[in-house]
This record gives sequence, structure tokens and C-alpha cells, in this order.
Amino acid sequence: MNILYFDTSAVIKEFSPAEVGSDLIDKITTRAREGHLQIVSSVWAINEALAVIDRKFRKKEITQPEIQTIMATFGERIASSSETSNFRYAPIDHNIVSNSRGLIDQVHISPDDALHLYTCWVCNCQYFLVHDKHIISNLKLRQFPDFEIINLGNEQERDYLQYQLGL
Repeated sequence: MNILYFDTSAVIKEFSPAEVGSDLIDKITTRAREGHLQIVSSVWAINEALAVIDRKFRKKEITQPEIQTIMATFGERIASSSETSNFRYAPIDHNIVSNSRGLIDQVHISPDDALHLYTCWVCNCQYFLVHDKHIISNLKLRQFPDFEIINLGNEQERDYLQYQLGL
């Protein structure tokens, strides 16, 4: 089974259908609900996503009922999250935090991004989905033999992933 890691930027796309790459995220989440693949993210992504949702609400880009739907979706997924569930929210533990620190210096990324990247590796994901120019520019300079970085802002990379997953 394919295991994909959703950076917070990928998590948000499920709830923002107008964003670039959201159509692919919709296909992937549908396949996960059908049991054909697993989506992994860190529980930290929920906090980051809530901040984005709050900002969108304050800008009047989303409504209160939409926020309630998003929160219900997160709540349902968190409640059923386990190592084998289709939507897994990996816990943050001391080892993940301490071992991700090396990525800050080596890859020149933020502590949040280092936590996501290290969690992707620890959870044996084959793909790291992200749409963040800063992290992508730093990650693309490095080779990660255990997983592929997929830039959701790049049409060719979205097409490649879609082909790889048979979507």
C-alpha cells in the first residue's frame, strides 16, 4: 500500500477546492477513504491548519458552517487514527522532535518543516506532498532516498504522482 505524507499545505488543500493541486488531493483522499492508500500527517499539522482556517475565516474566505465541517472531519480522523488507519495523525514525541533538529541545519528549514519531514521518514512514507516555495527550494537541492518530494504547485509533479498512484 502506498503511504503519502501530507504537509500542512497539502492538508489545507482538501478544504480549499480552488487552490492549485486540490483536485489531486481530492482524488488521493477519496482513494484513502476507499482503503487503497494511507495518508499520514503529524498532529502538529492540525494546529497549523487551524491557524490557516482562522486566517481564512477572518478574511471571509470561508464561513462558520465550513469551519464546523472541517473541524468535524479532523475530529473524526483523529478519533480513528492508528498506525493502520487510512488517515493517520502521527503523534509528536521526544524522539521525533530531537531527531528532527539535524534537518534544521542540514536542510535549512524551519523547525515545523523539519518535524514534518522527519515524521514522513519515520512513518515510512513514499511521498512527501507539499506546496511551500521555501521548503521546496531547500528540499529539491537534497536527495531523500526513502521518499520523493512532490511539489503540489508543479503540474508535472502532480501528473507524475497521479500516474504513480494510478489515479
